[in-house]
Amino acid sequence: MTDELPQSIRTLFDRTVAEDIEGSVLCFSPDARYFVNSWHEPTVGRPAIAAELDRQRRLFTDFRYEVRSVVGSGDRVVVERTDSVEMGGRQVTMHTAGAFEQWLAIVEQSRRDHGQPV
Repeated sequence: MTDELPQSIRTLFDRTVAEDIEGSVLCFSPDARYFVNSWHEPTVGRPAIAAELDRQRRLFTDFRYEVRSVVGSGDRVVVERTDSVEMGGRQVTMHTAGAFEQWLAIVEQSRRDHGQPV
């Protein structure tokens, strides 16, 4: 169990705040599965995830997040947070949670091992 946001996941969120789609996509493994919502089919692979993140970027701007709690076991982490965005000229705040598998940490370590920025 953990109560601290893993750096790999913080990097993904921070790159989203910066509207850095290319950097965000590099946080995913090449064959990652990204679920916009748990009831949707996954978006699979970096090119498809990049297209989905670009679609989302067109819907909202000024993404911000505040971590509320982090729980995890093994390679799985759930992050409870409050997200805020500007959408259609209005500020929208949402209480949400995201589940992550630590493939992000694996990608981060691989990039370090190959002298690439994380």
